[in-house]
Amino acid sequence: MHSRATAAYRDAEAHPPARQIVLLHESAIRNLLDAKLAIAERRIEDRFHRVTRAHAIVGALQSSLDFEHGGEIAPLLDRLYDHILGRLMLINLQDDPSICDEIVHLLTRMREGWAEIASGAVPPGSVPPKASGAFAAPAALSA
Repeated sequence: MHSRATAAYRDAEAHPPARQIVLLHESAIRNLLDAKLAIAERRIEDRFHRVTRAHAIVGALQSSLDFEHGGEIAPLLDRLYDHILGRLMLINLQDDPSICDEIVHLLTRMREGWAEIASGAVPPGSVPPKASGAFAAPAALSA
């Protein structure tokens, strides 16, 4: 069940930390888009597994937060990840594709901020223009 999430982590490890975060966000987004399709096609078990995978990835991102060095960003990301994890659970309880859209939107915005950092367009520790507030500071995650 978690083999795909584990594979995503392994694939991400071959890259610098900011790029790893981008890849993990992309994997969570893909799983949520697949879950939304599974809802539309009434494939309940597949929806459950996709949401579970996304939940594992977001949980891993949250557990990697570095509160000692993350400044103001780490607690903000922690609260945002808590919100996302709670909403993920509701997808399976309510079979609601609009929740998938909501979370995909949040994760996409976060992914864009991290992609700017990974590309070198934004120096570490600053917030990229496309990201707001809690969305981008590599110091918030341990290397």
